[in-house]
Amino acid sequence: MSSSPKSYESVVCNLCGADDPAVLLPALPPNGGEHQFAASGESPLRDRLVRCKKCGLVYVSPRLKQQAIESGYENVDNTVYIEQAAGRLQTFQRALQWLDTIGVAKGQVLDIGCAAGFFVRAAQDAGWKATGIEISKHLCEYGRNQLGVNILQGTLENSTLPPHSFDLVTFWDVLEHVSDPTDALERARKLLKPGGYLLVNYPHYGSIWAKLLRRRWWFLIDVHIYYFTPRTLAKLLRKCGFTPKHERMHFQTLPLGYLTDRVKSIFPKLGGAVKTGVRLTHMDNLPFTYYASQKSCLAQVTDGPKR
Repeated sequence: MSSSPKSYESVVCNLCGADDPAVLLPALPPNGGEHQFAASGESPLRDRLVRCKKCGLVYVSPRLKQQAIESGYENVDNTVYIEQAAGRLQTFQRALQWLDTIGVAKGQVLDIGCAAGFFVRAAQDAGWKATGIEISKHLCEYGRNQLGVNILQGTLENSTLPPHSFDLVTFWDVLEHVSDPTDALERARKLLKPGGYLLVNYPHYGSIWAKLLRRRWWFLIDVHIYYFTPRTLAKLLRKCGFTPKHERMHFQTLPLGYLTDRVKSIFPKLGGAVKTGVRLTHMDNLPFTYYASQKSCLAQVTDGPKR
């Protein structure tokens, strides 16, 4: 999707409302490319990245308007993501085992921005009554037809799900994409039963990898418009009526060939050599489990939003 200056907007801090940001990374000159809306985006961030001087939230401004973002995701056809089905199912199976370990009882779960529905399927297989919401028409059809899961096509804002109907709501690598994280979390809280749980998985902007690599950090991509740390996410959760309870490092399992492609896009010479070695040894499809600076935070409903 190409973008023009008219499709951009400047925004204030979504956490505290201040309009006094410090520039972390200036915008790069336009390169004639397009925003790559996908469940696993790869196009490097070129927009301006800022940090709120008052509360520390990191976000993109100016950025694409919400309508342009939703239009991009609605029409996405992400075959690469679908081809990673086995590894993503394994990743979510481990996450569900973690929830068991910390005492989260099985019940009704809603996965927001569920993509092809791999978490929905893994939860269903683990004994949960699982539902997903996904804006991409293609990914919804894949999940329904190939995985046999219940996916509602659309967004959280236009859903008609009844309030207080879920025991767990999840945002797997989604909150950093949405135009208004505060609104999304407050809507999620209304869907949860009293004492229900919220799980947010996110790229940790304060991680050692983010600090060392700066603009080369693999999660600095054009479709991420918010960047959280454990501190800023906890503040946002409390603002929206949640109490953070548990946090853990998030390990993913994906094909080794895909990972070498990502390394090559960041470090062309090193990544190219590694990719050649992987290809020559026929290990492209080898499942590889790794930590890339993502974290999972489990929070619990407490009371109303903190304004």
